[in-house]
Amino acid sequence: MSLSRGKKKNADFSTLVKEEIDEFIKYGLLNNSTQSLDDFEASLNHTANATLEDEVASPFVFPANMTLDTYAQLVYNYDGKRGGLLFRGLYAPLLIPWVQQFAADDRLMILRFSDLHSKPNETVNKVLGFAGVNDTSIDEDYIIPKRIRKNPDMKGKDISLDPTLRLYLNLLYRPINKLLAELLGDDWQGVWA
Repeated sequence: MSLSRGKKKNADFSTLVKEEIDEFIKYGLLNNSTQSLDDFEASLNHTANATLEDEVASPFVFPANMTLDTYAQLVYNYDGKRGGLLFRGLYAPLLIPWVQQFAADDRLMILRFSDLHSKPNETVNKVLGFAGVNDTSIDEDYIIPKRIRKNPDMKGKDISLDPTLRLYLNLLYRPINKLLAELLGDDWQGVWA
């Protein structure tokens, strides 16, 4: 979605990934011993079809001795977040201040965007119930507008990525997603591999 707008419209996704990983390293979100995408690809040359189930060493090194709270502070102070594509997937550190502030007294609801597409009425009714709204007779066109349903570029379709790039990104987000499950509970365990 972000690539179809603005300055990044004609940019190559792998180039944007490389640039943002460099920014993460420069800012301290990743340790400088993190492998670049090119180095990671070179290390996989003998196992081009590697998956997360294989014994592939992660190319990413996160800052040592950092708790989720301190990583969340670092993420919140990161100045490259406005244009970052990868940054948006750092859900656990991005959500922790909200969870700490509002979840204890049940004032926070976190949903999966995919549920809005797979079960729109149920998801909207859940939101309305959480907000204390009794009237759940909302037209489905307001839930998922026709322009999204009809435009294949806006649907949550699988984007064909180079398998090495997909593996690289999966390895980046794997430890963050484990933290997300720890933060939000068992319902979020294994949501993303």
